[in-house]
Amino acid sequence: MIAVLGTQAVAKERRLWSQIKKWQKRLRLQEWEVAWEAVADGVIGEGLGADLQIRNPEYRRAVIRVSDWRELKGMDFHARHEMLHLALNDLRDRAMELAQRLGTEAAEREMALLAKLEEVAVTRLQRAFDEFEPIKDGEDQFY
Repeated sequence: MIAVLGTQAVAKERRLWSQIKKWQKRLRLQEWEVAWEAVADGVIGEGLGADLQIRNPEYRRAVIRVSDWRELKGMDFHARHEMLHLALNDLRDRAMELAQRLGTEAAEREMALLAKLEEVAVTRLQRAFDEFEPIKDGEDQFY
């Protein structure tokens, strides 16, 4: 049983890496060093299976964090979704810079709005990609 679980874990890890690399190339993000790491449940946020952290923007280093990747449904979805966030990173950073010039209270409102709008844009792009390349293994789409 342990050998089977080990084999399944390796297969899922390879699948996740494969999806990250595929979308990195497809979205022309090869200048980014992208890694992934497993985190404990609750670290990312309630109801989220993955998120993206820019660890070093100057050197273009990012990490996709996944909560318990061995059980993670929608691995393909999450890899694609987080890579789309990465593709929008420069736009988000510039918008956040501009929002911060507004003053503390206004900046907080604008940054929250920008984060919501980014999520809407990524979800729309995700759906558009699904039209051309649906996730084939029956995993949930999460939207």
